[in-house]
Amino acid sequence: MPDSFIEGLPPAAEGLAEGEKFSDFKLHTIDNSFGSWFAFEGNGKEAAPPPSETRTSLAVWIGLLVGNLLSRFIMSFLTMPYYVNPLLGR
Repeated sequence: MPDSFIEGLPPAAEGLAEGEKFSDFKLHTIDNSFGSWFAFEGNGKEAAPPPSETRTSLAVWIGLLVGNLLSRFIMSFLTMPYYVNPLLGR
């Protein structure tokens, strides 16, 4: 590595000081795997209990399955014929 590159780097203290602006955050843990997706706080009231992990997981998996099926249908039957058939000369 050329010395000019190393000399152009800012000193370590300057780099650490620049990172201080990212230290102001609040860390919290999530009780279940999808808790942050489904648990909402009321208007200044105590947060409602999150749904069970089973119901949450089912909702996520069914959403992924439906989304995957819809996207495959759209790509296979609506979009691909317009792009692939001209390339194949059909």
